[in-house]
Amino acid sequence: DVIVQIVDARNPLLFYCADLSGYVKEVSPSKENLLLVNKSDLLSESRRERWADYFRRNGVTALFFSAVEEEQRLKRQTPLEDNDEEEDSDEEEDSDEEDEEPDHPPTHVLTREDLLMYFHSHFGHDTESRLVVGMVGYPNVGKSSTINVLCSEKRVGVTATPGKTKHLQTLQISDWLCLCDCPGLVFPSFIATKAEMVCSGILPVDQMRDHLGPIQLVCQRIPKQILE
Repeated sequence: DVIVQIVDARNPLLFYCADLSGYVKEVSPSKENLLLVNKSDLLSESRRERWADYFRRNGVTALFFSAVEEEQRLKRQTPLEDNDEEEDSDEEEDSDEEDEEPDHPPTHVLTREDLLMYFHSHFGHDTESRLVVGMVGYPNVGKSSTINVLCSEKRVGVTATPGKTKHLQTLQISDWLCLCDCPGLVFPSFIATKAEMVCSGILPVDQMRDHLGPIQLVCQRIPKQILE
């Protein structure tokens, strides 16, 4: 029903595939696209404002999220039993308020609850059956970490090495939401060189054969005084 492209906030355009969004609409106009800008805690408020304005002008629905920051927040919460009681009470309040979504600014870094509420309020009312959300993205953008946060437990493997997910799998989050996880996809691109993909964490460093390209790219982008 919904395709969520997860991108790295430090270079969203490198990880965003506009062709995939177009293909989704070609397959079925009723399907929806969503861009989830992960690792948004690494961006300042002003940079998030610029990216939000850019995506809005280009007709892309984008949300800011941080799987690592949200995982740490969930760990700081009270024990699981207390959380279950709070979630039950929250669900009752949400139903009484007709699932009203909080009025957050476009640059707000969403929490787990905010993101689930967004799915339900924007996509969940139009389907009588459960909502199926496909999670796609390049390796190492934090896709597995995002899924684990939404599941509120570790359901898929996470590692610093790109390409951990090897096969397609479905994860039941609730009676109305199902996540579909797929391996990291490297879309054909003419704007990204192999050196840039290595520096961006898309390709594993241990498989790198040419060291000069990535080193040259780092030297070009980082001022000399900072390296010294």
